[in-house]
Amino acid sequence: MDKPYKEFLTAHGIKSTTQRNIVLDLLHEMDGPASAEDLYLKAVSLYPSVNLSTIYRMLELFHSKNIVVKNMLSESKKTIYELNTDTHKHYMVCMKCKRIFPLEHCPCFLIEKAVSEYSDFEIRDHKLEIMGYCASCK
Repeated sequence: MDKPYKEFLTAHGIKSTTQRNIVLDLLHEMDGPASAEDLYLKAVSLYPSVNLSTIYRMLELFHSKNIVVKNMLSESKKTIYELNTDTHKHYMVCMKCKRIFPLEHCPCFLIEKAVSEYSDFEIRDHKLEIMGYCASCK
């Protein structure tokens, strides 16, 4: 199974392996960000000899090569990963089931504009998490 991402990984200076291909497949299939533990639980069913520590090392390698985006959710201190699509994202987090829902559009442009107009602060980036209850939990 080393073939599907061989050229992609080689272009990023990474050797293609079965485990790396599985993790990339899982990241492509996800409809939002996932923790290393979430990816491990899915990967171990496909490749039983994979370790959680291997998943963490792969994700850190992918992050260092700008293949994945790594974010830490403030309330749970949980680190989540998703493929880097060069799209700016924010999240809604259900306080009961802990599911993570990406926001489709960034609502922060008005805040950035106001901060820029009324201060001498140059904004480079921002993060937004909205905490609440999803439709299933409310």
